[in-house]
Amino acid sequence: MFGDNMKNKMLLRVLRIAICVMFLTVFIGFCTGCQNSGEHIPDPVVEEAPEINVSLPSEDDCFAWEGNEIRALTEKGQGEKYIVVPQRATKIRDEAFSKNTVLRTIGFQNQDIELGNNVFKECSFLAKVQLPSNLDRVPDGTFQWCTSLEDADIPASVTEIGNEAFYQCVLLKKVSHGPALEKIGNHAFQICNTLTSFDFTPEINSIGYYAFAYCRSLESVTLQSTELQEIEKATFAYCDILRSVVIPEGVEKIGAEAFSDCPKLEEIQLPKSLAEIDKTAFGTLKLANPVVKKFKIIKDSYADIHFSEFAKQDDQVVHY
Repeated sequence: MFGDNMKNKMLLRVLRIAICVMFLTVFIGFCTGCQNSGEHIPDPVVEEAPEINVSLPSEDDCFAWEGNEIRALTEKGQGEKYIVVPQRATKIRDEAFSKNTVLRTIGFQNQDIELGNNVFKECSFLAKVQLPSNLDRVPDGTFQWCTSLEDADIPASVTEIGNEAFYQCVLLKKVSHGPALEKIGNHAFQICNTLTSFDFTPEINSIGYYAFAYCRSLESVTLQSTELQEIEKATFAYCDILRSVVIPEGVEKIGAEAFSDCPKLEEIQLPKSLAEIDKTAFGTLKLANPVVKKFKIIKDSYADIHFSEFAKQDDQVVHY
């Protein structure tokens, strides 16, 4: 009897081991087959946002109303990907749509609607926007951290882009605007990593501090306004591939770190009107092979006389 029990126990052990080996073999074969078959689970695809059609009907129950003002999205509205704000809306209050992770497009039927601050802040999937055609200002923080927004078509009526309006829109590649634009606020386009260019039209007479800092794809800056008086602190700092800068006549001051840590910057044109250049305005990180900057300067101007105070030893002067 004792011998039979021992035999049974041994058979059970062998059976368990065999089952474990079988399952392990099947699992390894499955994994190997997946790797060698050339088949793979496709990466998730984010659907392309459709074009905005403001003539489509808009449902009032997507919005929480106070009179004709929208103060928030309802639960239904928070689940909508494509929203058209109805004609009856006269204002969207501060942060009304903020932190929505579903919204993909937004359009407006009322072209005279007023927008509060931070209306679309942290709408991380917002890809397309059709702003009201009569908008006169893009308010503070409107598209802050909208990390899927690629294009910004700013209406021709806009005179000002507010503070942090497009802050950290890391996929923003293109910005268009009309001749009415005069002022760009502090941090307005900071950390727009893929923005390659910006049209600094002659009407732009005020650019805030850090407005284009960390725009790592910005290649050149040609300022044109004769009414622009100051390049403020770190306005164009940390622009990794910025190569050329033209500062127009009329600018009197270049502030601290205005163009600091732009390792590729090699050509800068300075006007006669300058009366102050901070010693850190063109400072850079200590690189093994720093770029030699070529400054185009009018002879005997402030920039010429004080050249050694803001330039490195190897930088060059070209008089024009």
